[in-house]
Amino acid sequence: MNTPPPRRPLLLDGATGTNLLQQGMPPGACTETWVLDHPRALQDLQRAYLEAGSDLLLAPTFGANRLRLRQQGLSLPVIELNERLVALTREAAGSRCLVAGDISATGEQVEPFGDLPFLELVDCFAEQAFALKRAGVDLIVCETMTSLTECRAALLAARETGLPVYVSVTVDDSGRTPQEADPMAVLITMQGLGASAFGINCSDSSQGLEEQFLRLAPQANIPLLAKPSAGLSPDRVLSPREFARTMERLLLAGVTIAGGCCQTTPAHIRELRRLLDSFDFSAVRIERDEHEITAACDAQSFSLEEEFEFSDELRCSLDMSDEILEIEDRGEDVLLVRVHTAEDAHFFALNAHMARLPVAFVSDSEEALEMALVLYNGRAIIDSMSDLPREILERLAMGYGATVI
Repeated sequence: MNTPPPRRPLLLDGATGTNLLQQGMPPGACTETWVLDHPRALQDLQRAYLEAGSDLLLAPTFGANRLRLRQQGLSLPVIELNERLVALTREAAGSRCLVAGDISATGEQVEPFGDLPFLELVDCFAEQAFALKRAGVDLIVCETMTSLTECRAALLAARETGLPVYVSVTVDDSGRTPQEADPMAVLITMQGLGASAFGINCSDSSQGLEEQFLRLAPQANIPLLAKPSAGLSPDRVLSPREFARTMERLLLAGVTIAGGCCQTTPAHIRELRRLLDSFDFSAVRIERDEHEITAACDAQSFSLEEEFEFSDELRCSLDMSDEILEIEDRGEDVLLVRVHTAEDAHFFALNAHMARLPVAFVSDSEEALEMALVLYNGRAIIDSMSDLPREILERLAMGYGATVI
């Protein structure tokens, strides 16, 4: 089956931080507070992107969440900060383009690798997302995410605003995020949770991104986004034409939302505008993968055959590592986890990183099953033998991107 791209591609803006450094922002400064003190530097840059042809400007709210601010020793009111920053971009944009609220990683480690509970991370992102909605953004972009955990937390929070939500990760030379998530697994999880677009940003445009998008496109049910850097250091920056040539390969691989990250300037965006306006998107045909991916954890995704075997039911406890490894050694296809209570769901979430099999939950408690789906770091399966009405299973599956089998 061939899936045609959207009729109109979307051109994002380019870099903010690297350009503001050229305008005098000190290295290591809090961008958000520096912008408030130097609004003209931001607005001149954003108007230049607008003149270059951007369809969308990102408000400078990248780090305007309470956890990131706290790391910088700041206790600013999140709602007021986001509103003031969005207002600057709104003023620069006028009515000529869309304005997106920008959400990014907090830099905090979530349980079990840190002290931060997952639901507290969701709450942190929700505070910022609703501040952005109140400020009047048209959509929310969760970008430069380094783990599936933060992608899930940001999307679960931002989608509650009712606004469209784009999600993008950054990858290194290994093709994975800095916290070892597989972009395919993130795509499968994000589109199941209702993201409006998914992609990769900040990564070097010349380092393997074409292969990434060729791999993602056959499984993508939502538009693909590319906002790569023109170079990760000022010592070697692609010229606008070189950047456009690398971006053309990404368009051929299925990308329909494009922009630039570090080291890109209005000149890069102007060249990208020329490319988008002349590119024949109708000629791009993506052959859908006949093996649909059913489930995912952060490290990999899974396509189940028509016949597969559940493990025996795994009961939840604080330390489940030996039991998980034993089941995996037996060679069964799906790890079946029984959750009786919300505490069971939390226990499994603390151990889920050990599992390298698809995970299915079975439960007779709607509350426990929902908590298991909230906390599981991937796309789960719901066992249809759960002692709950089918309509509840389907509703939970739809809400959390799971599959009922």
